[in-house]
This record gives sequence, structure tokens and C-alpha cells, in this order.
Amino acid sequence: MYKVLKNNKNKILYFFLLSILFKPLWLFNNQNLGIPGDDMSYWLHSATIAFDYDLDYKNDYKLDSNIFNSKTNAPIHPPGAGYLASPFVFIMSQFDKIIDNSVEVTRTNPVKSFSYLGFFIAGLFYTYFGAFLLSKIIKKFKNKYSGLLIFCGLISSLIHFVSTRFLMAHATEFFLCSVLIYIFENNENKKLNNTEVLLSLITYFLLALTRPSTFLYSLILLLFYRNKFNLNI
Repeated sequence: MYKVLKNNKNKILYFFLLSILFKPLWLFNNQNLGIPGDDMSYWLHSATIAFDYDLDYKNDYKLDSNIFNSKTNAPIHPPGAGYLASPFVFIMSQFDKIIDNSVEVTRTNPVKSFSYLGFFIAGLFYTYFGAFLLSKIIKKFKNKYSGLLIFCGLISSLIHFVSTRFLMAHATEFFLCSVLIYIFENNENKKLNNTEVLLSLITYFLLALTRPSTFLYSLILLLFYRNKFNLNI
């Protein structure tokens, strides 16, 4: 089994990457996002930056749900994934303008819009880039099971949240965790330079915005890699 995976790992990888692209097509036939919930929250976080270039939600929409803060009208779910997807949503929203898709409609019902596709592309980008960083670390240690590790990652639940429920935060969370591991493992037995320390702090900040629980768990990395920070722990 292992030899088969090893000899065909590139074909397997390409197959799964292509499957990610085709799996969510049926979602674009939906009429809307349904009852406001997690997906709507992450989408609205992205929309406020992509459409309004600000973080003010007060006059953006009127939706009756307990997922919105009564004072700020902001969705209660962590905004990190939406904020990081907003550049992609913004770029794709330019095509919506060409075909006269109203921003006010797209904001609360993005289905069938290019902006919606932008969020999907963001998830793909962050997943692929995160996988690329992890693969570099795996190859660095010359692990003979690297192909199997990548294969197991591809068949995990991550694919479901990247390709089907792509408005969720999993792709961004995976990317940020991959960045942290890459920063800590890239220069073995070396102290982190100022740029790497700054990048790790920014990544931790974005992870806190994206998935607070994972941020708390990931703090253990600071203890594990304490020698890279000149910390007396």
C-alpha cells in the first residue's frame, strides 16, 4: 500500500486538488445561505471590508437573529477568516459590478455571485499554501512517509470545510497553524530573527481573531520552542 502511494503520490495529489475544485459546484445552485448562522457570520465579516472598506456593521444590513451584537450589529463569530478572505472577495466583486449584481443583495445573499466565489478561492489559496509550507518541513526531515502524511491530510475533514462549507474558518485556521510551524521549524537550532518574531506575533494575532480556542492551544508552541526566543522559562 505504501509503495503504491509513494509511486503515485503526485497523481493522487493532483486528483484531490482537482476534486476540491469540482465538489462545491452544487452549492452555487442554492438560493441563499439559509437561516443566519456560522456561514453568514464569516461572510458578513468579509463583506464589510470588501464592500465598505471598514469594520462598521451598524448600517450594513437588518437581519433578525441572535448571532448579531445588539449594539454594533456585528456577527458574534470570530472575524479572522472573513477578514483574510476579504481581498479575494473584493477582487471578485469587481466582476459583480460589471454584471450589475447589487452589493446590497450580495451582502446578505452572496450565492450565485462572483464575490461568493472569491471566498471559495480564498479558502483554496490558504489551504494550498499551508500544505506547501508543511510539505517543506516534512521534506526537510526526509520522512519516508511524507506522501502518506499528505494523503491523510487530504482525506481529513479539512477538505469538507474547504470545498463544501468554505465560508467556515477551517482553511484559514489550517494556514495560520502551518505558518507558525514553518516559522519555528524552518531554521533548526537557530534563534528567530526580528522579522520571524514579528511574523509569528502577527500570525498569533490573526489566529486569535480566527479561532480563539486554537490560539490558546497553540500557545504551547511558545513553550516547546522557547529556546528560539531567548526566554528563561
